[in-house]
Amino acid sequence: MSKSIKFRNNTYLDSNSIVHNRKLLPNFLVDSIVNFDISVHISSAETWFDTGIKGNHLNYGTYIMQVFISSWSVNAQYGEYLSGVVAWSNQTTNSGNADEIPLSKAGHARNDHNIRFRILRQFGSNDYIKLQICDSRAWSGAGDINIRFRKII
Repeated sequence: MSKSIKFRNNTYLDSNSIVHNRKLLPNFLVDSIVNFDISVHISSAETWFDTGIKGNHLNYGTYIMQVFISSWSVNAQYGEYLSGVVAWSNQTTNSGNADEIPLSKAGHARNDHNIRFRILRQFGSNDYIKLQICDSRAWSGAGDINIRFRKII
């Protein structure tokens, strides 16, 4: 039997990071975390780079996104968290629009870096949309980033 953490209002988190609410429905599933460990090289400042997260990597819906960056040797950042709300669609598009994701940032030290994320729609592509990253400063090499999504709607 799996162990769980109980919160208020009959809500609990099980050992698989899945949130349930027994009051709404027995074993009602809110959603689980989708986790991506990626390596990114931002070779020039103020330029958008692909993260590799695209199209069918997520189902359509609204997600909370949390990014953890700890790559002191390549971009002088460690222990930095960035969080935002992301709308995602894995359907075709006839648009090439890009929408930046408003982010809250906290952690040890940004050291004059201003990291941003956006969703880019891709007309005529099988990937439809993709997540991109940009920084105000170039990195000296590839840095490891952890990006987590939890679907909320």
